[in-house]
Amino acid sequence: MDETYVPVPADTAAQVSHVRTALIVDDSLSARRATAQIMRDAGYEIRTAIDGLDAVARIDEELPDVILVDMEMPRMNGLELTSHVRARKLARHIPIIMITSRSTQKHRQQGDAAGVDAYLVKPFSADALLQHINRLTDNAGV
Repeated sequence: MDETYVPVPADTAAQVSHVRTALIVDDSLSARRATAQIMRDAGYEIRTAIDGLDAVARIDEELPDVILVDMEMPRMNGLELTSHVRARKLARHIPIIMITSRSTQKHRQQGDAAGVDAYLVKPFSADALLQHINRLTDNAGV
């Protein structure tokens, strides 16, 4: 055995190698791409889904660190997806940020009732999104 080899405890190695992941769920390709670029620039690995059902499949494959979801999508909308995630024991802790064109108080209340952690209205600023993410994931200063 090489004398210069120093084993790293398994839990430390896992922390070092963990890449933060964001799941972006939006039926608009341009919205997914724009949001993905913001998150990529912030150091996140990106996963995308075209609607809530697609997102459920992605979550079953790997739990993301944060979910960014549109409200209105075919098959399963963002409110239904949020309720689904909140009902799952292993996923309910994941911060969910709803990014939507719906700006009324009624829509915000629907998001709150479903379990959304933050609500952004399109068009949104990258800074506002990253502030919410940092607050919700304790990544301030990362």
